[in-house]
Amino acid sequence: MIMDKCLMFFEDETITATKASPSLDVGENVGEGEPIYIFAKVVSDFTGGTSIALALQESDNNSSFTNVLSTPAIPVNDAGAGYDFKFGSVPRKLKRYLRLNATVVGAVTGGKITAGLNLDN
Repeated sequence: MIMDKCLMFFEDETITATKASPSLDVGENVGEGEPIYIFAKVVSDFTGGTSIALALQESDNNSSFTNVLSTPAIPVNDAGAGYDFKFGSVPRKLKRYLRLNATVVGAVTGGKITAGLNLDN
C-alpha cells in the first residue's frame, strides 16, 4: 500500500482518550471517480479500558462535524497490534473537510493507530 502523507489522519498516534484527528481539506466532490478507502491499523497494543471505535466525520466549515461512517466498538483485548478496522469505501460527494474520530471507553493507558485515505482496499 502506498500512503500519501497529505491524506493521513493519524500516524503512530497514541490514543488514550477520545480524540479527533486533524482535519483534511479534500476539496469538493471527493470520491467521484475511483473509490477511496479508509485504512486504520493498530500499530501498538491497546491496554486498559473497554473498547475503541472509529468514525469518519465530515464538515462544510471545519468546525462542526458529523459522522459519515463508523466501526463498531472493538473490545480492547481484540485491538492488538496489526488489527485492521473495517470501513469499506468512502461515500461519494462528501463535504470539504474530513477527520477521523477515535472514541475510547474506559481508562485506556496505551495503544497507537495509523490511519488515512487510500485508493487501495
